[in-house]
Amino acid sequence: MARIDEVLAEFRKAVLEGESKTVQRIIDRYAIAENRIARLLLQLLEKLDAAGTTSPASWLSQADRLEALLKQTTVELTEWTGLAGQFIETGQSSAVAIAAEAAFEYSNARAPDPSIITSWNRLPIEAMERFIGVTGDGSPLSTVFNRYGTQGATAMEDGIFEAIALGINPKIAGRRIRDAMAGSGVMPPGFERTFEGLQQLRYAATVTARTEFIRAHNGATLDNYRANDDVVIGYESRSARDVRTCIICWAADGEIFPLSKTVTGWHIQCRCVWLPVLEGMRPGKTGPQIFRLLSESDQLEILGPGKLDLYKSGTPITAFSHEFDDEKWGIYRRERTLKELYG
Repeated sequence: MARIDEVLAEFRKAVLEGESKTVQRIIDRYAIAENRIARLLLQLLEKLDAAGTTSPASWLSQADRLEALLKQTTVELTEWTGLAGQFIETGQSSAVAIAAEAAFEYSNARAPDPSIITSWNRLPIEAMERFIGVTGDGSPLSTVFNRYGTQGATAMEDGIFEAIALGINPKIAGRRIRDAMAGSGVMPPGFERTFEGLQQLRYAATVTARTEFIRAHNGATLDNYRANDDVVIGYESRSARDVRTCIICWAADGEIFPLSKTVTGWHIQCRCVWLPVLEGMRPGKTGPQIFRLLSESDQLEILGPGKLDLYKSGTPITAFSHEFDDEKWGIYRRERTLKELYG
């Protein structure tokens, strides 16, 4: 294994561990919020059962009974997303710290002459703070997070009225919800949709955490390269080079960019990292070159049958994606559909 591959594996592990820790904190705190919301729902169902009403929808609308539950659902989810934002910022701080060390070690491993990096300029964490706190007020992510409370309350309301429409007995529903929360049963109809909706918010938050961790890492890595532009003349995209790697990242692997171009990731949950390009460095194999050597079964798993047929007929994998520059999210790439490829 080449020295750069050893160093890359070491820092990929550090990034993955930091990212996983951030995600787990979000999941653990979500579980607390979900349990609180479930208890509130169970209390409401117990009161509905005790009322013995033949018109549950009317009973729920009286005395703001349902409204109180929805409001508290919003409060719980808003508190959770606020903490999730804090966890992400903590993770970004870790990602930035890893990047400062990784930028030097990558350059050291790739330098044709080690003496050229003896005066390496290591940026302090404070110099890279712009990559921390992307969930702050007014940011694109804060706008997304701020909607979670309302979305959760809507999922709760929809589930309750679906259950009413299906004639679900509140006492039975409560028992099944308790069993499901304990992991020994399934949610009753209607409420199944409610908790699926809430868990989709959890999933979205963890996707955000993974994405923002690597974006902070890559952005800070670039800043360190720029601080050493007497040595580093550009950067190269490097994917994970496995069957989980999407065709966007396979195609970008080995592509070289000037330091003036800022890319922090090609797509949501991108695992690519940026390696330094140095004067006198020998070029290595690119993603497209390595992809060509994969087994057909691996190529099929990555591309799917339609795109594999195109690839085998001569379409390069670099044609399977195209680049955008978004005002809010920056530069990213999207995979082309078969319809787009066939024109």
